[in-house]
Amino acid sequence: MKRNSFEIAPQALFLAAGVILSIALISIMTLQFEQSRQMTGEVNRKMLDMTESIKNSEITQYDGLHISGAEVRNFYKLYLTSSGARGFDQMIIDNGAGTRAYLSSGDFAKLTDSKGEGYVAPADIYLCTVEQNANGIITNVRFEKKEKTEG
Repeated sequence: MKRNSFEIAPQALFLAAGVILSIALISIMTLQFEQSRQMTGEVNRKMLDMTESIKNSEITQYDGLHISGAEVRNFYKLYLTSSGARGFDQMIIDNGAGTRAYLSSGDFAKLTDSKGEGYVAPADIYLCTVEQNANGIITNVRFEKKEKTEG
C-alpha cells in the first residue's frame, strides 16, 4: 500500500518536533549539571576555608594576649611536637636576653633552664603575636617579654 505525502508529512513533523524537544531538554540538563558543578565547587571551597579557620582558631585566640611564662611553656608543650610545630612554622620567643626560634619539641629544656639564655620564667608576662601570610596561613607565633611580675 502506497502512502501519499499528506499522510507522511504530519508524522515527519511530529518526529522533528520530538528531536528538537529532546535536544532542548538535553541542553537544559547540561546547563543544570554545569551550574551544579560550580555550586558544589563553591560550597567545597567555603567548607575548606571554614575548616582552616576552625583549625587556626586554637592558635589565633592567643593573638594580642598578655600571658604568663607558664602559659608560654604550656603553649610550647601543646603545639610543638618532635616532628615540628603543629599549625604554624615556628615559635619565636624574645625573653629580653635574646630571641630564639623553636621548630620542634626538642628544646623544652632551654625554656626551663634558669641559667640559660632561652629561659622563660613562669611569672614573666609575654605578649603573643600570631603572624600570618597574605593567604591567612599562620607562619609564626611570637612571644615577647613585656614585664616581670614580682612574687
